Amino acid sequence: MLDEQEIARRFILFIDKYIGFQVAEIGRKKEKFLDVDLSELYMSDNELGEAILNSPEESIVYCEAGARTLQDLEGLKEFKIRFYNLPKSSLLDLYKINDSYLNKLWVFEGYVTRITDKMLKATHIIFECKCCGAKVSIHQWSNDRKKPKKPCSTCKGEDYFEVKEETTTFRRVIIDEDKEYGINRPATRKEVFAEDELARTGTDALVLGSKVQVIGWIKKLEIPTKVGNRSSEYKTGIYANNIIKISTGWNTIKLTEKDIDQIDLISKDKNTLNDFALSLAPTFYGYEEVRESLILALVEGRRIKDKNGLLMERRSIHIGLIGDPSTGKSFLLRRVSKLSALNRSTSGVGNTGVGLVAAVVQDRYSGYVCDVGPVIQANPGGCCGVDELEKMDKKDLAQLNNVMAEEIAEINKANIHEKFQAQVSILATMNPIHRKFILEEPIHKQIGLPKDFLDRFDLIWPMKVIDQDKILDKSLTKHLDEEEQLKGKYSFEEMRKYIASCREIIPKVTKEMLEYFKVKWKNFTGSTIEDDTNSGKSNRLIENLFRFVYAHCKFWRRLQVEKQDIDYVFALFKKNFKMLNLLDEKGFVSYERVESLPTKEEIEDFNSVEGILRKLKDETNNNITFEKLFEACKIAGIKENQVDDTIEKLKRKGDLYEPISGKILKWV
Repeated sequence: MLDEQEIARRFILFIDKYIGFQVAEIGRKKEKFLDVDLSELYMSDNELGEAILNSPEESIVYCEAGARTLQDLEGLKEFKIRFYNLPKSSLLDLYKINDSYLNKLWVFEGYVTRITDKMLKATHIIFECKCCGAKVSIHQWSNDRKKPKKPCSTCKGEDYFEVKEETTTFRRVIIDEDKEYGINRPATRKEVFAEDELARTGTDALVLGSKVQVIGWIKKLEIPTKVGNRSSEYKTGIYANNIIKISTGWNTIKLTEKDIDQIDLISKDKNTLNDFALSLAPTFYGYEEVRESLILALVEGRRIKDKNGLLMERRSIHIGLIGDPSTGKSFLLRRVSKLSALNRSTSGVGNTGVGLVAAVVQDRYSGYVCDVGPVIQANPGGCCGVDELEKMDKKDLAQLNNVMAEEIAEINKANIHEKFQAQVSILATMNPIHRKFILEEPIHKQIGLPKDFLDRFDLIWPMKVIDQDKILDKSLTKHLDEEEQLKGKYSFEEMRKYIASCREIIPKVTKEMLEYFKVKWKNFTGSTIEDDTNSGKSNRLIENLFRFVYAHCKFWRRLQVEKQDIDYVFALFKKNFKMLNLLDEKGFVSYERVESLPTKEEIEDFNSVEGILRKLKDETNNNITFEKLFEACKIAGIKENQVDDTIEKLKRKGDLYEPISGKILKWV
């Protein structure tokens, strides 16, 4: 095992041989960090590399001490060494951390979810000998305060007292593992302790929601008791030597000339969109339109801003899948999330505390801090898949609603005022309250989520079992040998590259195409845009349609919207509205059904029931029995369910109450 002097000597030799010019530049510019390729160091001196990997805390201090003796770095007291490019075997998943990995150098990856304020930590303590006054500086690399172990070199005395303490500022960072949804274990979170200068250098690594690579060692941290006494229980934390931001998202996909040639060929095939839909889930039967819309959601629409830079039209497309259990909703969600270049998947029931977007939490070290969830982590341009959305904490609704509409999340609570970009597509599954989806009932009543929130979805697809035998046949093929299994025409890698190239296109629309859109709109709704009396509702629907028009145009790699893009999207929406029973008898959009508005007959029945109740109030001295009410309504030709609905509405308004449930009604 190498001692302190040998580690310092060998590191100086490595500097002279490999990175002398880099060190000279750091000394000239008075920089605070020297970045060292550990794999290169390991190849030049494997014993020194092993010492750093197995005893990083002490070895790095010895390397820094040796480097400071060089003329170029003389006088740089705060100079630090950061290592990068560790061997692949050093990558350690957060959930695997246990006591066998303590005090060794590892690589970890995760998403930054919390950053605390600055804190202080002692780095060196100067001790003075009580006998002769000689001073010695002891580096503090652990939680326990280290004292001199050797007798005084001057008088051999062993009694010391503290004279001075040198401190450094650091931050406590929480990172979440990048766990694929569906793995049956909780996601792991770990504390990372990073010096403040490390957290703020050059890169914007420590940004909430960003994915990072942390190089550091694991230490055990004592868990204090409630009364503040010492404890025999410990948890683990990571002490960072380096933090490197990992680039994520569609922009990280680099296309070669060969890729571009293949993309051009794929775009000329008229069946490409359908082939992509089938390749998304080869063993899944039916719902080709649903799968095609999911592919287009990854391509996204076109973001439009006004002259002041304010968002007029969002680019992200949100899709919901609703239906009975075991209809394949979650399976499709996992597949499309996996296809996205940047994805975070979660479940509505599994996001308590932080929530889907962000929350203000109380940190035991630094008061109130902001903690971000999977939606922020999927920014920019990613996909956030949420399974069982109806089970989400209702406190998250306002934030998620704002994200889906404005692509921004704002946090204003306590002393925290944050604004996050959230250019993210929300893809969600939802189960009906009674586990059975009924076409005749409004969606928001079956899900238990507000109507205005569900309106943020561009499309909501109802899913049910359509052909059990064909589903079984396709599902069973996964048990065959690999060469006999059903396979898609395109791999996920090929599809991902194609979609990445499509996302770069910003299509334009001509006045001619806008006029054509108006004609298709009239055929779809039965009225012109100018004459439409439901302007508020039609504007939202027009925006949804145009997002898909742009996405379809981009998918076919066209720079200008054409008639076929508009035709496809109107056909897609008509199929969706038909499946949701949102078309009237003539095949036009029924705004009453879309908005869950009462019909003219229902309004008349409500007024009739209310009139009967007021008449009975005078006749019964405000002691209206249900028996008399239903008898009077039956004579008037009003159905019992309409009577029940009217009673509920008047009770919610505070006009009626039931002193005896189910028997007596009274006006307030």
